[in-house]
Amino acid sequence: MANKKISALPLAASVTGPDLIAVVSGGATKRATMTAVQTFCAVTGPTGPAGVGEHYEASSAPASGSTGATWFNPNTGEFYIRSAGSWLKVGQTS
Repeated sequence: MANKKISALPLAASVTGPDLIAVVSGGATKRATMTAVQTFCAVTGPTGPAGVGEHYEASSAPASGSTGATWFNPNTGEFYIRSAGSWLKVGQTS
């Protein structure tokens, strides 16, 4: 899969702790586990069907959302997680 854009990869139906995502850290593209992202955001809560959270897909940030909610901007490919009342950018598809 060398030289393949992230936007060209197939979508994951779901993700778990050991799954990897691309992040930019210190100006370099690196990989991170979903567990690391969850720890960074200090998101805790129930697991299984009761733990299914909020997800938004819109071109502008939702006005509100629970801690741990996710937001995807389809126009920019940016992915955010809600933490401490703010939307934190955690990745981008292109």
